[in-house]
Amino acid sequence: MIRMNTRGVFVNTKDYRIIIPVLNEQVVVQSVEFNDYIKSLSFPVTFVDSQSTDNTYEILYNNNYEIFKCKEERSIAAPVIFAASQASEENIIVLPVDCRVSNEELLSLSSHEFKWGGFLKKYNASGVIISLYLFIQNTIRTKLLKNLVWTNAMFFKRELFLDKARIFGFLEDVYLSDELKKISSPLILDGPVIASFRRYESRFLKRFCVNLKIMVLYRLKIKSISELKEIYSK
Repeated sequence: MIRMNTRGVFVNTKDYRIIIPVLNEQVVVQSVEFNDYIKSLSFPVTFVDSQSTDNTYEILYNNNYEIFKCKEERSIAAPVIFAASQASEENIIVLPVDCRVSNEELLSLSSHEFKWGGFLKKYNASGVIISLYLFIQNTIRTKLLKNLVWTNAMFFKRELFLDKARIFGFLEDVYLSDELKKISSPLILDGPVIASFRRYESRFLKRFCVNLKIMVLYRLKIKSISELKEIYSK
């Protein structure tokens, strides 16, 4: 399929594949808003289900989406690696199921040279504390430090991703970002990717403090990945 992006550049959408890992996301994938969004995308989309115990897989399968099953239950890297290894496209875009990037922004990727990168973020909620949190994430972590995570809707040259990605079950995106920075700086696009605030709604300050603690311990190499995962899960 050939499409023209907003800059007037012709895009061969067969050069890109969107990969969406899912685990127990029945409420999201059965929504009209979600399905309308997926249908608006110009790129082929692959879902990978990590052994959901609800009806996530059945809903996606019955809606005729391409979907695979992956045995790794608590990993994002594992299903993405699996789907990327099945794909033939040169580029992959990893899109968390509760994040949205407009089709026009995704098409704009063809106007840039990149090895990897992502989009700046915005939450589907607002407030002073949220704005401060976004400043820390977008300006300091992403723009200044060049650190990206899955919710930046990271994109990669497929072969580079397969070469550098590792399965730990936790902080896989942080590790991958560190490894790729050794090769090149990421392409950071304004986007934004609209990320769901649902995981923070009832415990934002606690989750913020825990996340900060985990990153400090990780950077100082004080705790192992399994120990950090245990802290996060408490």
